[in-house]
Amino acid sequence: MKGFLTGLLEAALRRAVQKGRLPEVELPQVVLDYPPEGRFGDYATNLAMVLAPRCGMSPWEVASRVLEELEGSEVLSRVEVAGPGFINLFLKDEVWFEALRTACLQGEGYG
Repeated sequence: MKGFLTGLLEAALRRAVQKGRLPEVELPQVVLDYPPEGRFGDYATNLAMVLAPRCGMSPWEVASRVLEELEGSEVLSRVEVAGPGFINLFLKDEVWFEALRTACLQGEGYG
């Protein structure tokens, strides 16, 4: 799942650059973490805070521009900016259900 979401964020960054919403700079590696509490989402990234100095923008501004490129995602129910510029990702229930189904079907061979 992390690999898929990393690709989703990388694609959102590239679209934002192509549309001129973010400047053309060296894009950082996307790192996803599990937030300390569920209310902060299923995954979180500090991507906007890493990218902000390179763009000459605030982390919130960078995060907002990335969020716009994630709107309408088939796997995300919600995306939000929190704290100093974390991007919190909330997966749709269907995504979790499918992951559980796959794990059950594969049994000990899962993972």
